[in-house]
Amino acid sequence: MQILIYNQKIIYQDPVNDAKYVNINNTIVIGFDEIIRSSVLNSLIIVRGSLSGIHSGEVILSSDKKKIIFKPHQPFFFNETVEVRLSRLKTTGTSNNNLTYSFQTQINK
Repeated sequence: MQILIYNQKIIYQDPVNDAKYVNINNTIVIGFDEIIRSSVLNSLIIVRGSLSGIHSGEVILSSDKKKIIFKPHQPFFFNETVEVRLSRLKTTGTSNNNLTYSFQTQINK
């Protein structure tokens, strides 16, 4: 899958687009060069595993308000593609940031 980024300047991403063998317990971190102004972050991020389905999780805003951290409540499945969608995130300079990318989890332990 190709990464789609509109408007914002992402300066940090973990895991990166098309990463392979990502640990099934990995968190997702997206960092911006501007302060995040959205207040209800849970509704702006969707994380979906090709085998495990949609993941709920805790969304944390970093202390500098420039990173969001998604901690899934359940681990991803082995050997699946995980898609991350971020929609309508507001930063100080942009009111409609969007991002879609994917990565592959580890095959087994």
